[in-house]
Amino acid sequence: MLTVVDVAARLGLSAKAVRGLISRGELPAYKVAGRIRVDADDLAAYLDHSRVMPSPTAVAFAPGPAMPVRGSLVALDAAVRSGDE
Repeated sequence: MLTVVDVAARLGLSAKAVRGLISRGELPAYKVAGRIRVDADDLAAYLDHSRVMPSPTAVAFAPGPAMPVRGSLVALDAAVRSGDE
């Protein structure tokens, strides 16, 4: 079982922010002898549920190798047509 301070350190948050997650029901917790504790498995499940996946648009436009600057749109158009990146 982890303390609020332990969870805050693992998440890079303040203890107050972790207490907010608990009070909103976003992060399950237990009260043991008057102290708030978070099960490590519950924290792992919270993190899995909170994972942000890239959108298909972000993946489609992911940065690739930079094209060399050629100095004119004509040269750029020629490079694109020839497949030279």
